[in-house]
Amino acid sequence: IPKGYVFILIGMLALGGLMIDIADSIKSAKRRRTNMSEQHAEAEHVVRDFKMQSAFESFVITLFDPLFFKYRRLKNEHVYAGSGASAERGPDFLFDFNQKETNVKFAIKCQYYKNIAKNEVQLFTGEQQQVFKQFEEESAMDLYYVLGFGGTPDDPKELFFVPAKAIKSEYITKAALRQYSKSGMFYYNRRTDMIQ
Repeated sequence: IPKGYVFILIGMLALGGLMIDIADSIKSAKRRRTNMSEQHAEAEHVVRDFKMQSAFESFVITLFDPLFFKYRRLKNEHVYAGSGASAERGPDFLFDFNQKETNVKFAIKCQYYKNIAKNEVQLFTGEQQQVFKQFEEESAMDLYYVLGFGGTPDDPKELFFVPAKAIKSEYITKAALRQYSKSGMFYYNRRTDMIQ
């Protein structure tokens, strides 16, 4: 075999290797761009959900008369303490109702759903509900879920005020929720000894 052919063959192999290397680097650059755009989209989704949830929580606060109901936002306390993850697991607010001789403490967990529920709604996971149950036992406070559906976070189409004790699983039917339907301001009912 002439020496010239060997050099041509070596040159072709080197050129082929170079082309494969270039193709791999282009492919990995595309993959990185795709991963970054997916991460960006996921981050935007998390921020959008946080804004909706915050707007709903602000709306819920307006439904309690500040003359009688004082509240603390637990999330802020956990975030400032550097334990933001635990804030998502417990109630959003602690309320203190004071009127004449009556003093009642209770907690609220807010949840907003963009769409109106048709048949069944997933509330909180079993693990979250266990944390809520433990909170009620340790604090000797009642916990209520305030659920908003449809409309906008600051004006939901449907609003429900559900005692956490009434929830037995992760899911609740729309029919079971109807009895907890709410409109207007919240108040303390002395006859039933409950917030309504």
